[in-house]
Amino acid sequence: MKSTVVKIFIIISLLIIKPMLNAQEKGCVVLKEEISENYDGDCKKGLAHGTGIATGLDKYEGQFKKGLPQGKGTYDYSDGAVYKGEWRKGLRNGKGEYTFRIEGIDSVIVGYWKDDKYIGKSNNEREYQITLRRGIETYSVKKLNETDNRVEIYFERNTRRFIPGDLRLTNGSGYQTTYGLNIVIEDIKYPFSGSIRYTVPNKLGTSRVNCELEYTIEKSGKWQIVLRN
Repeated sequence: MKSTVVKIFIIISLLIIKPMLNAQEKGCVVLKEEISENYDGDCKKGLAHGTGIATGLDKYEGQFKKGLPQGKGTYDYSDGAVYKGEWRKGLRNGKGEYTFRIEGIDSVIVGYWKDDKYIGKSNNEREYQITLRRGIETYSVKKLNETDNRVEIYFERNTRRFIPGDLRLTNGSGYQTTYGLNIVIEDIKYPFSGSIRYTVPNKLGTSRVNCELEYTIEKSGKWQIVLRN
């Protein structure tokens, strides 16, 4: 009889303790709403702290501090985009790589973020920023002098210069002219923002590749942009 009572007591105790343990696990809170539904990982004082995986509308795997992504981690957005890099207080801060798709084509932005905003390829104050690049194999942006307020744009393919037949430029100021195989935007005001869009044949010549560059030049002077495919 006594052993039966003891067994019943143990069973009842387990039934009470297990939900309490589960409640503690569920009580490890993630403070970023988009990933706050489920959490598996380290915890401190009821908040995600250390390394873990949090899911919800989005998914994050990496380091946490006081309930928010902080340190290094990978964030998968619900639209399919992915950010791999550094975080601070739940926002992209530091070096990272952002991958996304536009019209079925992979696009990548690499550089530095501050308070969830892309600031350029360096964490120092930049004289220019590339905010979007896709379909372009390589590019260069150079400041040639401090005096002429103009931007010169060149296109190269197989080391030869050309002007795309379907070229579309959007310029924040100034006027655009063509000199031979050079596009020149003159009399511009800074900061100057622009976009470049065109297509080129793929390597096999079976289809065309959409190319796009969006940029902002912060400092005055004569600038040269070269796009290579």
